[in-house]
Amino acid sequence: MLKCLFFVFFVFICIGEEEFPTLLHFAARYGFKDMMWVLLECLGAIEALYVRNFNGLTALQLAERHGHTAIINCLNSFKQVVVSFFTSLH
Repeated sequence: MLKCLFFVFFVFICIGEEEFPTLLHFAARYGFKDMMWVLLECLGAIEALYVRNFNGLTALQLAERHGHTAIINCLNSFKQVVVSFFTSLH
C-alpha cells in the first residue's frame, strides 16, 4: 500500500511499505542496468522515480547506497530529461 504525501511536477511522492515498492527499486538495488533502461521506457516511470521504499529511499538513493554507478548515471540522466521537459512547459 502506498501513502501519497505531496505533489511535485504533477507527480505524487509516495512511500511504500516494501523494500522494493517498484521494479526501479529492484533494478537499482541489484545494479541491473539493462532492466533499468527498459523500465524507464514504461508508462509510470516518471512517477516511480519519486516513490520511496520503507526506508524512505528512492531508486536513485538505493543505487547510490549500493554503489551502482551505471544505475546512478542512468537515473540522473532520465531525471534531467524529465525536469527539462516539465520546465519547458512553463
